[in-house]
Amino acid sequence: MRIQGTFLRSAVARRIFWALLAAALLPLALFAALGGQGLAEHLQAREHRQQLDRVKDVAMRVYERIGAARAVLAAHAAWGDWQAPQARAETSRDWLLGKATVGPRGILIAGDAELARIWQQATVGSAPSREPPVLRWWHDERSDHTARLLVAVADGQGRGWWLAELNPDQVWSDFTDNGVASGVCVRADRGVPIRCTPQAEQQAGGVAWPLFLGGAFGSADWRFSGAAGMGDAVFGSWAIGPMAWKGLAATMLLIVTLALVLVRRTMDPLDALAASTRRLAERDWSARVAVDRHDEFGALAASFNTMAERIGRQMQALEVQSAIDRTILGAIDVPGMLSLVIERIRSLVPGARVVALAMGDKGWRLHGSAGASTEVLSA
Repeated sequence: MRIQGTFLRSAVARRIFWALLAAALLPLALFAALGGQGLAEHLQAREHRQQLDRVKDVAMRVYERIGAARAVLAAHAAWGDWQAPQARAETSRDWLLGKATVGPRGILIAGDAELARIWQQATVGSAPSREPPVLRWWHDERSDHTARLLVAVADGQGRGWWLAELNPDQVWSDFTDNGVASGVCVRADRGVPIRCTPQAEQQAGGVAWPLFLGGAFGSADWRFSGAAGMGDAVFGSWAIGPMAWKGLAATMLLIVTLALVLVRRTMDPLDALAASTRRLAERDWSARVAVDRHDEFGALAASFNTMAERIGRQMQALEVQSAIDRTILGAIDVPGMLSLVIERIRSLVPGARVVALAMGDKGWRLHGSAGASTEVLSA
């Protein structure tokens, strides 16, 4: 690539320009490589923390909703009919679907027989003295990718248990296609899916948060996992990618502009010196460099002007001497020779009035700068 311009037309200017550009861009590229890697790692760690916080927040909201649903069931058990648990269900239908009451051994008393069967299957073989888990889940043909959830509350009169199925629309309201938890997958122990769509399962290899259920519900823990991809890295509210490219373009423009300005300030005095040198080589003794600068270029220009002035005087003296020699070697022309001497003296002392007095056969003659003579003395 060859840059041709008004002040980059010389090879020296182009070499200086490319050297300045390389000197500025190489450290910038090295910094971008090292700093970019560190920034990417920082943003990745930040994104990982944000994803972990998001998954944790989703897990805690599910936990709170399950607790709220159990509280609704406890309130229903306090004033409900043991023999008709489905009665007055409109007050709890947002949280609970089917309800049932079972005896201490899991025998159905009233309500939804499927809930009693699930409860009885889970309690078979358990120690009578041990409190059974009050949160259960199971899958059937209706559950698809979401397990059905059952909560239980002990009857206040010691008759057995109140059972209810949780409303999945309420518990998993964040897990819709456009919800904040659309990419989160929930699994129980041994990888049993609780709520995990195929799309969420593909992204479930990122961050994970365990939800401890043993303390409040006596159940196995759940594991909430979600994607932790980088996405569009942001700094504050600005995307890093576009901001980095704009910053790089602005930096490149600034570097090129400064390089061109510096090259121009360097090459203009050199061009003036080169032009004056060429004029001096062509025997133009009036060649001077007009550089009004207080740096090395100004000192160089002053030295060149002094040298050119001295060379001009010396060359003029040599020309006068040569003319005198030619006159002496040729016909003796006293007035012509005196005229050359007078002109030489006037060149050395500008503005001076010079005359020469010569004695000839006819007496003394006064010679002026034009060679005219006036007789002031006679023989």
